[in-house]
Amino acid sequence: MTSNAAASPALRRSPGSGRGVVSFPEPRPADIREALGRVLASPQFDASERNRSFLAYVVGEALAGRADRIKAYTIATTVFRRDASFDPQIDAIVRIEAGRLRRSLERYYLTCGRDEAIRIGIPKGTYAPVFAIDGGPDPEAAGPAAAARADIGPRIVVAAFEDEGDPSVFPRFARGFARALVVGLTRFTDLFVLGPEAGVQPGPEADLARLRDTLQVDYLLTGATTLSARYLRVEALLVDVESGRTVWAESFERSLATGEIDRLRTEIAAQVVSTLAQPYGVIFSVRARDRDGAPPGDVCSYDCGVRFHQYALAPDPAQHAALRQALERAVLRDPHDAEAHGCLARVYLDADRLELRGAAKVQDPLAQALALAERAVALAPRASSAHCALGLSLWYRGDIEAALEALERAHLLNPNDTTIMAELGHRLALRMRWERAMPLIEAAFARNPCQPSLYRTGAALFHLANGRTAEARAEARRIGRNWLLDGIRVPPRSPEPPACPEAAAERTAPAGTAGPEDCARLADRFARERLHPDLIRVLLGT
Repeated sequence: MTSNAAASPALRRSPGSGRGVVSFPEPRPADIREALGRVLASPQFDASERNRSFLAYVVGEALAGRADRIKAYTIATTVFRRDASFDPQIDAIVRIEAGRLRRSLERYYLTCGRDEAIRIGIPKGTYAPVFAIDGGPDPEAAGPAAAARADIGPRIVVAAFEDEGDPSVFPRFARGFARALVVGLTRFTDLFVLGPEAGVQPGPEADLARLRDTLQVDYLLTGATTLSARYLRVEALLVDVESGRTVWAESFERSLATGEIDRLRTEIAAQVVSTLAQPYGVIFSVRARDRDGAPPGDVCSYDCGVRFHQYALAPDPAQHAALRQALERAVLRDPHDAEAHGCLARVYLDADRLELRGAAKVQDPLAQALALAERAVALAPRASSAHCALGLSLWYRGDIEAALEALERAHLLNPNDTTIMAELGHRLALRMRWERAMPLIEAAFARNPCQPSLYRTGAALFHLANGRTAEARAEARRIGRNWLLDGIRVPPRSPEPPACPEAAAERTAPAGTAGPEDCARLADRFARERLHPDLIRVLLGT
């Protein structure tokens, strides 16, 4: 099957729909039933039993010429056993399950079903299936509801915030706040962001059906601002457009002082953006939950980041191998996917530096990582994640200053990404540049406590280097098991127990009694991590 969308046959409406008929041969009903049977019988098709029944029902109705009768009500009462009082405006079960079924079909055709001659799809905005022949579905031919590319990340629209305060105090404050949100969100280049210019009604009156079916929006960010002479209050809500459920809501209130309105608006907007869009944030968590239990096959661009950051919380050989293979397929499938290139670069770095037992061998991983990271930056020069991958690739090749320059660039491109903030602080700490490192680490964890524990290592090293063993131990306890701290002993001049969790876990030698071979092994490992030589001496007590 060709990967060229222009060469693929157009996507047909299901038999009986009466719309979108083109001149390509229509798949025979018998062939469609066989294709459906293969999907339902495949263990890689990860839909629930009732969503398998959902798919079988709508395909059966379409083949029987009743596609125009496939509505939320008939699906709810026939498949989901709702009674005759079912109201789709109150009960969103069909919309929610249809979204899950679409994702299951997408994953199936990206993995074991990639060679299927006939593909079944359910475009957004309808529950009637469509069928494609001799290639992947052409979203453009499926109507505007399916026009969004599958590899685009979450689409979010920022509605104009309602202005509930005294407009004479600060005219157009709400408009400026919404604009600040748009600016902040667009720094996360894997998001697709629409602003108030999309014409979305603020507040609960927003037309979710239009957002879902016409604009292909996944999330609506809306709310209100209240401004008086003494205080500022912002209420923000994130709504899942598919289900209508509010997945996050927060209220921010600040006392006002003369000349502080602009600063507070920027501060609150940045806090909202970070909470929603950063790795381990609200949108990440929702996406990760939706993918939970999915097969480790091909991933779309945004899901590359989701999968990678899930893995980064606790790297292990099994996850590494599966993620590496999925990312390699993603890069081959779309050579222009900057996110996949950047994530694969970092996974290759782990293959080298973590020495993962059981991980498949990667030929010259440092060279491959650098080439992938450079390609990611070339593809997306304003993507902070690409510059972060480049910085780390340069770091492990020993070009420290160029690495820090790339990480600083990543942080400048997106100061709301606290994972990049923590990464930069961590690297600066390894080079004992405490004055810059510690504020970054502290700010990153203050704004996002869900960072990988690795980034707390800098704080532990800072205390240890300054002779504060008790503080180092306290920070190490917060880290938990951490490969970077493996085998570190507290210098012999300190009477305290081991400062780092790996030493406490191993208990193979009391503080300061590591033999020459152990010291040589640790010194080599620290040097490969590009720790400052003075810090290595502190860690080894030499």
